Amino acid sequence: MNNILLALKISPTDVLPLLLIIHNHVNDRKKMESQTLEYYKKSSKHIQSPHLNPFRTRVVHSMRKLGLLEGKKSEITLNAEGEYLYSLSSDLDKYKKEFARIILQLDIEKCKIVELFSNFDKSLTYNQIVEQLKKNDIIIKKSDDKLRRWLQFLNYCDILWYDNPSYELNKNNVAALKLPSQNITMNEFKKVLYDEYEKLKKIKGAYVPIPSLKVAITGRLKEKGFSPFDFKNFLINLIESKPEKKILLSQTGVRQEGGILYNKDYYHYLSIQEK
Repeated sequence: MNNILLALKISPTDVLPLLLIIHNHVNDRKKMESQTLEYYKKSSKHIQSPHLNPFRTRVVHSMRKLGLLEGKKSEITLNAEGEYLYSLSSDLDKYKKEFARIILQLDIEKCKIVELFSNFDKSLTYNQIVEQLKKNDIIIKKSDDKLRRWLQFLNYCDILWYDNPSYELNKNNVAALKLPSQNITMNEFKKVLYDEYEKLKKIKGAYVPIPSLKVAITGRLKEKGFSPFDFKNFLINLIESKPEKKILLSQTGVRQEGGILYNKDYYHYLSIQEK
């Protein structure tokens, strides 16, 4: 079990207010910074120095780790997942469910705390979690807040329950979060995938960026409940079903944002060819 604990510097309750700030001030970095500073002041969040703007020191780093941002410097904006979460801001139940799907996917791919709990099938204290990670050569220093922060996110999303001093896996919620949208059939997804690929192929070439394809398909199917978080599962399930067309995934020399992790490899481009 190879754990990569995310060095998040924000709390789970910060994510939605920050999504609103970034969306409302797209391409205006100074406004994002000033609004974020005001948010932290009003919410009584500790700011080490008035000269260190929390947008630079906390927000950009953490939102990238969560996979919700794209762009650099003054051109920072929400990506497809970030915009989808923002679109649910008026319905907190739906927002929290989709946010939980992000956190669960990140845990499956990187942190693997859910896997740890699944292997033990019992509640664990913080110190017991640290001990189990140590057995897998993951050393948690007392001054390192990464694990406590990640457990906070898992608890906020009801993936773990916390009853002092122990954490317990919410198996039913984990199972529900893994289910794709029930309103879309694989044949519907396949038809839209082929259609949108051909459109993008005329602009991008034979190997289409996966983020562009995800945005196009989500736009076509969003009225049926299909979200950016459904895209990866549908795509992988389609590939593994061996469809009538050959679907090829391609890596990049330098890892770019918005691709997918599949069989421990990271892919950013996709090509569809006749067999």
